[in-house]
Amino acid sequence: MEFTLQTWLKYSAGAAALLACCGAQAAQRVEVNTASGSGPLRAGLAAKADLGESELKAGRSLDYPNGLRVQRHEQYYQGVPVLDGFVVEHRQGDAKTATLRGSVLQRIAQDLPSARPVFSAADILLQAKTQLQRFQTTHDAATLYVHAGRDNVARLVYLVSFYVQDGQQLRYPHLLIDANLGRVLQQWDGHMTAAASGPGGNTRTGQYEYGTQRPALDVSANCSMDSNGIVTVNLDGALTNNPLKTPYQFACPRNTFKAVNGGYAPLNDIHAHAGATLRMYMAYLNTPPVPLPLVGRGHPGNYLDNASWGAGVATFGDGVSQFYPLVALDVVAHEFSHGYTERNSGLNYFGMPGGMNEAFSDMAGEAAEYHARGSNDFLVGAEIVKSGAALRQMSNPSADGQSIEHTVYHNDFTNVHHLSGIYNKAFYRLATRAGWNARKAFEVMADANRLYWTKFSSYNEGACGVENAARNRGYVVADVTAAFNAVGVNCGAYRSVAQQLYLAQLGRPADVGGLNNFIGRLQASAVPDYLYNIEQAYRSGNQQIRDLVDGLGNSAEARALYPGDNTSFVHAIFNTLANRAPTSTELANWLDQLNNKGASRGLVALAVLDVLSADNASADGKAVARKTATALYFTAAIDTSAELAAYSGTRAAAKARAMLSQVGSNTDVVAFQNTADQTLADLVAGR
Repeated sequence: MEFTLQTWLKYSAGAAALLACCGAQAAQRVEVNTASGSGPLRAGLAAKADLGESELKAGRSLDYPNGLRVQRHEQYYQGVPVLDGFVVEHRQGDAKTATLRGSVLQRIAQDLPSARPVFSAADILLQAKTQLQRFQTTHDAATLYVHAGRDNVARLVYLVSFYVQDGQQLRYPHLLIDANLGRVLQQWDGHMTAAASGPGGNTRTGQYEYGTQRPALDVSANCSMDSNGIVTVNLDGALTNNPLKTPYQFACPRNTFKAVNGGYAPLNDIHAHAGATLRMYMAYLNTPPVPLPLVGRGHPGNYLDNASWGAGVATFGDGVSQFYPLVALDVVAHEFSHGYTERNSGLNYFGMPGGMNEAFSDMAGEAAEYHARGSNDFLVGAEIVKSGAALRQMSNPSADGQSIEHTVYHNDFTNVHHLSGIYNKAFYRLATRAGWNARKAFEVMADANRLYWTKFSSYNEGACGVENAARNRGYVVADVTAAFNAVGVNCGAYRSVAQQLYLAQLGRPADVGGLNNFIGRLQASAVPDYLYNIEQAYRSGNQQIRDLVDGLGNSAEARALYPGDNTSFVHAIFNTLANRAPTSTELANWLDQLNNKGASRGLVALAVLDVLSADNASADGKAVARKTATALYFTAAIDTSAELAAYSGTRAAAKARAMLSQVGSNTDVVAFQNTADQTLADLVAGR
C-alpha cells in the first residue's frame, strides 16, 4: 500500500471515529495471582480472566526435580499475540489445582474490534527502511502484535527489525509501528554489544597454555574448530556482517594464530570459553544458551573495540585502545547469553528491559566463571581492560561514574550498559547472601528470563519473576526480596503507593503490618496503582479509597503530628515531602481546597504528594522519590521479631521520621541505607 496523504487521513479519521465510539482507555491490564480449578487451564482461565475473544496458548515449560511443573501460556487476541500478555501455571505433580501468576490484557475488543491490520508487514518494513534510509538489510522481520502502551489503549502494532551495516558497525534497528496508522510508536537499536593446544590470554592476564595449564582445546580430528556444539570462525578482517560461519582450521596439533593487540591467540580463547559457557548452561539449566552450535567469530575488521551478539552469532573484536581482544570467559558468556534472552523473554534493548537484558548477560559471565573456576570476581571484563579494575563492577556499579545502582537514578535514555547496574547490584547482593552463590543466583534469574519476563518487563515485574523462580526451586524468597529492595526494586503492585500514603500523612516509613494492610485494601479497590488514579478515585467517591486515605489522615498519630490550623498543616506537608515551605500561590491553593471546597486533610496530603512527584526530574520529584525509596528500604529491612517489636510506638515513629527528614533531592540513597540500617539497629537496642 502506498503511504499517501489521502491514505493517512482516511485511516486516521477511521481511528478517531473508533476512539470516539468506544472510549480511549477501554483496555485494562490485570495481574493474575490465583488458583485454578481442575478444568482445562486455557479455556477456564480465559473465561475467568474476562479475556473475551482472547485465548491462551501453551509456550515454554520447565520441570523441577521436586515434581513442580511450570508452564507458560501466551495470550492471543483473534490469533494475534498480545505483547506482555501471559499466564504461568504452577502445578505440583498430579495435583488437580494449580497456582496461576501473570498479566493479561482485558477488554481489548472495545479498543480493537478487529485484529486485521490496515498495513501489511511488507508495507511496514518498507516504511521503516524508507524512514531510516536503509535498504541493504538482512534478517528482516515484522511481527504483528496487540499492544497497550502507557495510555492503556490496545493497538495493533508491528515489531520491525533488521540488520544493517553502518561503516564498521553492525546495527539492529527496532521499531514499534502502529499497524493501522503507520505511526512509529517507539524506536531503538537492538544490537547487543559489550564489549588441541596453543596459547591464550593477554599481557594483562599473562600467557597460559591450553593442553597443559588449562584443558586442551576441543577440536575435530583434523583440527577444525568445530566440535561438540562449538564453532569458532576467523573473520580475518572482514566486516562484522560477513555471513561466514566456516570453522577455522589449523595445522595439528597446535594453534598459535594470531597474536594481536596484546592477545596471544584470541581464537583459542573464544573456542575454549564458548565451550565453558555451554557446559555451565547444561550443568545449571540443562539447556544450551542458544540452539547448537554456538558460533563465535574473531578478528573482525578494524580491530573493533567491542564484542556483540546478532544474527545468531557472537563476534569478538580484537580491541583497540580501551581493550585487549574481547575474549575473556565472562565476555564470551555475556554475548552468548544475549542469545538466551533473545529466544526466551526477548527483553527489548532500551530502558528498563534493556538494563535487565545487559545485566543478565553480565550475570551469566559470573556464573561461567563460578562453574569453570569455583569462584567469581563480580567484575565484568576485568581480564580485558587496559586500565582500571574492570569494565563494570557488580558490587559497586557507580564506581565507573556512569552506571546506576538504584531506581531513583533511572532514566529511559540512559545507555543500557549503565542501567544494568541496578540488576547487577541485586545479583551481587543475592549471590553473596548466606546460603547463596553465583550459581543459585543465576539459576533464579535464568528461570525468570525463561518463564516470567516479557519484552517490556519493568524492574519490579522482573523481580516478581525472580521471586517466583526462587519459590519454584525451594530457595529463600525473602533473600530475593531483600536483594532487590536494596536497589529500589519491589515486587508487587501498590507497595510504593501504600508507602507514599504513609510518607505524606505521617512523615515516616510504614510498619510492616500497616504496609501489608494498605496493599491489601488497595488491591481490593482495583484502582490502578498510581497516585493520580488513587486521588481521582477518592474525588469520584470511591468509598474504599476514601476510608483508606481519611482513616490515616484522621488517625491519632496524624492528629498529634499536625495539631495546628490548616496553614500550619500545609506547611508541614510541604516540609515533610519536599523539605521546603509552600510558595504563596501553593499555600493559597491548598487552603482554598481545605477551607472552601471541603477537602479533607487526607485528600490534600495525597494531592500535594501527587503534584510534587509528577515531575521526577524536578527537585521536588527527586526528594519524594528518594524519601519513598528510603522508606521502602527501611520497612523491608524489618524482618526479625526483635525489629518488628522495636518499630512500634511514638518514640520509634519519631526516630524514623527524623531519619527520613534527612533525605532530600540530592541524597545518595545507596549510601544513606547505612543510616537507615543504623536507625533500625538503634531502635532494637533501645537507643
